[in-house]
Amino acid sequence: MAFTSWLQRRMGLLGGGQVMAHRRRFFVPCLEVLEDRRTPSILMVTNLNDSGAGSLRAEVGLANPSDVIAFTSGLQGVIPWPAR
Repeated sequence: MAFTSWLQRRMGLLGGGQVMAHRRRFFVPCLEVLEDRRTPSILMVTNLNDSGAGSLRAEVGLANPSDVIAFTSGLQGVIPWPAR
């Protein structure tokens, strides 16, 4: 292939000296909504308090349906029932 024929094709020139309409391709970005992709978490109960960080009540409040609630090894005792 001669350089001139390659250049003519590249520039849009046809055999009879006609010029093809130069069409520019544009990329139009768009957003696509995906399904929910939560990953399960392991929430650790670290104390036997009725409330506050590390308590069973706090971890249940943070949990999603797919999460696992685990207890720290060696944690023994009774979790107090709240007085009403």
